[in-house]
Amino acid sequence: MRADTLADALAGAYSNSQLLEQNRALLRAADERVAQAVASLRPVLRYVASAKTQFPKTSSKTIVLTQGLTAQWLVYDFGATAYRTEALKETVLGTREALRDIEQNVLLNAVSAYMNLRRAIETASLSSNNVTLITRELRAANDRFEVGEITRTDVALAQSRLATARSALVEAQG
Repeated sequence: MRADTLADALAGAYSNSQLLEQNRALLRAADERVAQAVASLRPVLRYVASAKTQFPKTSSKTIVLTQGLTAQWLVYDFGATAYRTEALKETVLGTREALRDIEQNVLLNAVSAYMNLRRAIETASLSSNNVTLITRELRAANDRFEVGEITRTDVALAQSRLATARSALVEAQG
């Protein structure tokens, strides 16, 4: 994934994070448990119908229809279901806060990675410019040595600075 801007990096991290997906699924599961607890307080109706045909030997066929309706309703459970529902609601709130914390960590990690990359790119650019500048200084030192203004030690120092700058460039590119 390529991120040219910090906003792109944040959007990519937020939309592609498997950790966020997992925690969103945990939040959905916690919400579902609350819905199941609330549903246990509601009545349950069952309707059953059946038809049976009988062929006795003595008379014509007989059709027997049977229907039934049953209702089941929790009348009183000493508040256990209500307390369980409240506890599950608090679990949902805790899960939401955990998800927010994970979102913040994912975004912080994305910002850190983006800024580290930008710093590395800028460091490599500065090191490259430094090598160019010190190369010019070495040429100037060689020219001044040719005319006798400076000593061989001064040229060697310029060569040493160039080697150090090249080493820093290779390190920054790595």
